[in-house]
Amino acid sequence: MTTVPFKGKAKPIDDVDLPRLAAKLGAHVGEDPLRAFMDIETLGSGFYPNGSVKRLYEPHVAYRVAGPGHVRDALVAAGLAYPEWGMKPYPKDSTDRILKAVEIAGREIAYQATSWGSMQVLGENFAKAGFNSAVQMVEMMMEDEEVHLWAAINFLKNSGLADDMDRLGALDRAVTPEDCVPIVRTYNGAGYRKNNYHVKFANALNKWKRIKDTPWDGDEEAGAPPVYPTR
Repeated sequence: MTTVPFKGKAKPIDDVDLPRLAAKLGAHVGEDPLRAFMDIETLGSGFYPNGSVKRLYEPHVAYRVAGPGHVRDALVAAGLAYPEWGMKPYPKDSTDRILKAVEIAGREIAYQATSWGSMQVLGENFAKAGFNSAVQMVEMMMEDEEVHLWAAINFLKNSGLADDMDRLGALDRAVTPEDCVPIVRTYNGAGYRKNNYHVKFANALNKWKRIKDTPWDGDEEAGAPPVYPTR
């Protein structure tokens, strides 16, 4: 039997996970800003049809995290690292590249150089996402899609965006694209306007503000969340 790489239990996220996890960002966040965030940042399910966690290997990140030395030289020679994004097109499937990078540089560097899950959290950001290592992050993401969202929420909090999400949730008017700039500028980078992420976020949030929220009684254990690492 052939083993599918990066495959665990692949439990899908539950609706109740959204208000429960949103509450960790702020008293006014609710699920609307979180659903809007998911609308523009997720790749749909965090798992491929075969149950393995979604992934995208980033050679320019591999170049950065490997640092100068023989490991980076070997990655460069194999076409798995280069200094700037966009120097070469990405293949449709990253699996072979990740596995080859593991052979050359080890799991931690290879996983740090890859974006993972529904929210495409970069492995290099494992600490901001609430994990002890990129390997731990990936292994937990393989098991439960809730971890994908939890990682993104931790990244938002640790990037100073919790107050911005809370502010959006508290607005009693229609959200404008400029209201959303602090969030998309941090999460999507300086080129957010080129792809209209601020406009997309505002449109998504206004849509969800018109839709009834998922009932949640405040039970932190609702949805049987996995045991998360502590930092």
